[in-house]
Amino acid sequence: MTLIVLDIDGVLAHSETFPLRDGLDGIWRYRKQLDPRCLERLQVLVQRTGAKVLLSSTWRRYQDSRDAVEVELERLGIEMVGVTTHIDLRDPETKLFLPSRGVEIQAWLDEHPEVERYVCLDDDWFDDHPLVHISGGTHSGGLQDWHVQEALSILS
Repeated sequence: MTLIVLDIDGVLAHSETFPLRDGLDGIWRYRKQLDPRCLERLQVLVQRTGAKVLLSSTWRRYQDSRDAVEVELERLGIEMVGVTTHIDLRDPETKLFLPSRGVEIQAWLDEHPEVERYVCLDDDWFDDHPLVHISGGTHSGGLQDWHVQEALSILS
């Protein structure tokens, strides 16, 4: 199986398309709106690779948000095969949260040996996974054509 590990904020939802109100981050999750241009780019990537989608975004933790993503993907003919499990990592001494997205992705991959190739589309940095980094985070223009080209080169 070919897999796209998908974040939402900064990739399909961003401030350029849906401006922040009152400076609140994460407003898109509650409005359940995704950039149609970014969705079309994701659809092109899926059509050219036959990939399926694994949701790694924090949107996976809220049923209404997860449902909204799944409905949009389904409308475009994109199959979502699941979501990563939330893993709470903390520094044993400081008790501060540690980045866990890469660990969550690896845990899912370990349970799915049928994945032959994959790419992560994310606005965060993490190691040990093929990543197309959408720089600028939620303040970027989201998934662009050059990101799709980069992902295609990783998956080929």
